[in-house]
Amino acid sequence: MVARDEDILTPIDVPLGDLSIEASAGTGKTYALTTLAARAVVEGEIGIHRLLVVTFTVAATAELRQRVRRTLRGVLAGYGAGDAGQGDAEQGRALRRRWRDMGIEDAHAAALLARAVRDLDRASILTIHGFCQRLLTEFAFDGGMPFGFEVSGDDAPPLAAAVRDFWRRRLVDAPTLLLRRAEGAGFAPSRLAEWAQPLYAKRDLIVRGAASPGADLAASFERAQ
Repeated sequence: MVARDEDILTPIDVPLGDLSIEASAGTGKTYALTTLAARAVVEGEIGIHRLLVVTFTVAATAELRQRVRRTLRGVLAGYGAGDAGQGDAEQGRALRRRWRDMGIEDAHAAALLARAVRDLDRASILTIHGFCQRLLTEFAFDGGMPFGFEVSGDDAPPLAAAVRDFWRRRLVDAPTLLLRRAEGAGFAPSRLAEWAQPLYAKRDLIVRGAASPGADLAASFERAQ
């Protein structure tokens, strides 16, 4: 069954509620999120501090917060109460047109948007780990957690340590020629850690290679010459 254009809902007209947005990079996820945030503020009269927006990285969090701010200010500018250079003009026009069609007075919408802009620093726009940190800190007594703990999502230091330990224990008796060749090819502990880092999260991944380094690697190297 082929969907007609008039059957396809957009962030402007999709009903607010339980939504699942699936899209690849560059297809407008941020536009959808900022549009839905503005609609929640005006249509749902939800304070910006009650919204939870979770993303993956600190950089993405900062960008998303900035985009939400620009969207709110841009829509507000259409009511003559904001910076006209902020936000997406077409997005602002579409939202204001929708709210007028819904019977929401301009003054009321502008007041809600202005409140959201004023309170944006209270908005929970966080990384996944930042959200977990806040939640576990707020409920430290209930969870029996110490107040000084920190949620860490970076496995790089322990992984690098494991790679260095592997290198010392398993390649200590390898031929000097092999070690020099490995170093020249960039196959050193630091580069090995970089290679292993993205694979670490894929616990079901099967990495195929030599069953044993050391002498087996040396023999493989000699056969390859």
